Amino acid sequence: MRSGHAAVGVDLSPPMLAGARDRLQAIDPGGARWRLVTADVRALDLGERFRLALAPLDLFGYFETVDDQTEVLAAIRRHLYPEGQLALDVAFPPGAFLGQPEGVLVHQWTHHEVSGTVASKWWLRQIDAARQVQHLTALYDIAAPDGTLRRWTHELTLRYYYRYELEGLLRRAGFRVEGVYGDYALDALANDSPRLVILARAQPAADG
Repeated sequence: MRSGHAAVGVDLSPPMLAGARDRLQAIDPGGARWRLVTADVRALDLGERFRLALAPLDLFGYFETVDDQTEVLAAIRRHLYPEGQLALDVAFPPGAFLGQPEGVLVHQWTHHEVSGTVASKWWLRQIDAARQVQHLTALYDIAAPDGTLRRWTHELTLRYYYRYELEGLLRRAGFRVEGVYGDYALDALANDSPRLVILARAQPAADG
């Protein structure tokens, strides 16, 4: 958006869209270059096409079954121009979490607010290798200046992927894989890479 391009964001969660709206309004208060849509991406039908689609930050991990994954990729391809590009970003298991302790609280960050409040985030992870999913519990501890301590928890399950599994799904969905990377700097994928980033291009269909 800062480069002048228009963007459309899609999410099924109203709270997530509300947070995105706040951040986007700080960049473009008039909303001339962005639009947010509440929808299930599997059945998305915006009636328009784009040059680039982003599936970032483990979006694809929310879809555990092959049927769901196929529907997501088909919906993305419907919304791309011929030769439009998809950037798909998921955690790379060996470098991101496999081999780490399970069932152990792992500290992610602590923020000290001007008000004196201290907020900390912790993760608790369990791996189900048979189903190729990770069960995550996020714990948020909020310590107020008066000593009051509150805790919120959020649980989610994410499917994890490997390189050639994703490449196969993309090819069957009508994409041509153009690059495979291990981080957002587009360094080569390595055994200890934290991310699996795949750039793919929609192959022209017979109906164009």
